Amino acid sequence: MFYEVTDSMKRKKILFYCDSMNNGGTEKATLDLVNNLSSDKYDITVIQLEPDGRYQKELGKHIHNKQILPVGPEDNFKYYWRLRRLYESIPLKVLHKLVIGDKYDIEIGCGYSFPTKIIQKSKTARRISWIHMDVELDKNYVPSLTREEGQAYFKDVDEFVCVSKDCAKKFNNKFGFNEKTKVCYNIVPVKEIENKAKEKPEVYLNKDKFNIVSIGRLTNQKGFDILIDAVEPIVKENKNCELYIIGMGEDYEALSNRIEKLGLKDNVHLLGYVKNPYSILAQADVYVCSSRHESFSLTVAESLILGIPVISTRCTGPIELLENGKYGMLIGHESSDIQNAVVELINDKEKLEQYRKMASLRKSFFEVEKNIKEWETVLDR
Repeated sequence: MFYEVTDSMKRKKILFYCDSMNNGGTEKATLDLVNNLSSDKYDITVIQLEPDGRYQKELGKHIHNKQILPVGPEDNFKYYWRLRRLYESIPLKVLHKLVIGDKYDIEIGCGYSFPTKIIQKSKTARRISWIHMDVELDKNYVPSLTREEGQAYFKDVDEFVCVSKDCAKKFNNKFGFNEKTKVCYNIVPVKEIENKAKEKPEVYLNKDKFNIVSIGRLTNQKGFDILIDAVEPIVKENKNCELYIIGMGEDYEALSNRIEKLGLKDNVHLLGYVKNPYSILAQADVYVCSSRHESFSLTVAESLILGIPVISTRCTGPIELLENGKYGMLIGHESSDIQNAVVELINDKEKLEQYRKMASLRKSFFEVEKNIKEWETVLDR
């Protein structure tokens, strides 16, 4: 046992199993959900494969936390992957018994890959797979499965929770688990975001410029290469424009080289990890989501909460969050699509202000209490 339970008989015991609690949309969604669930109703544990991580440090004090591996990829990349391959080579039944055991009423796999595979080995708990993917566009292993292979892969899952209606529709069109599927939007802590946006920023944006902000892990999925390419002709047309990209990831060096090659060092800024991105986002003229695919997009939600006009590629999550273009601009996935949208808002201040007003109106969609109640309908069954 890694913690002492004093009143577990009064509260439902819930486990969230995830790969890490570092920078990522699934990790942030996990943090915001567990921190907002009632500690009077639920005895919550988070088990993470990798140690530490930004969001691990922000877990509420009432949440039990267990870390499995002694190092993460940032500590010692080769050693981490050797340990991970060894860990994942252990038979799942044995691994579940050693790491999780039959201690919980509900086990939730935070992600469709290994977290979902291991929680399916529970003998006593209700097993929930939390789906954060667009199966039509995600290039990972599970979306490549046929319907029959998917049915076998998920055969011991009792219930699926998808982060948007379109995410659920695509998932079930492919794998056919309609009767087991529920939609629960990610919890977005509105007041926390608003308060952090008022704090002193690490970076002040030039008010004389048209400032574009984008946030996310620096991976191919997020399309920052497309966004950088879109900014080049805008700058060459002498538009007074700057782009700030917040986040770290494996594409940092490639994106940095792209910026230098295109001669954009004075206009495009890779800020890396920022402890409080909201105080920078709050200064933006526009937020751009350039993702190749998204099942929800927390950063689009966060921008709407702060009243920042949004331009987003047409992805599953943003389509729903922006209500098919009512609350922000939805565009294609080419750099020219982003370029044209940005130039349109630079030139049309009235349209920019209208999108700012619409973003502010959308804030009520993210009411925490309402979305927590949706999760409680799942957990209280």
